[in-house]
Amino acid sequence: MASTSIDVASLYAALDAARTSKDLSWRQLAATLALSPSTLSRLANGYTPDTAAFASMVTWLHIPAERFIRSEEN
Repeated sequence: MASTSIDVASLYAALDAARTSKDLSWRQLAATLALSPSTLSRLANGYTPDTAAFASMVTWLHIPAERFIRSEEN
């Protein structure tokens, strides 16, 4: 059976690139996304965001969520 997970590194890289292009600090990005700064810090450390945070991130990025979903065979 296949399991799925979020490619946290790719999500973080996409957020960082978009944040940089808009000249936002991580704290400003967190406020824009209505997330706590610690949510983005946890993402930087490789932790998977909760569903609501993930949805907020991909919506802001204008990138389909599927781009960050990885399927792994067990």
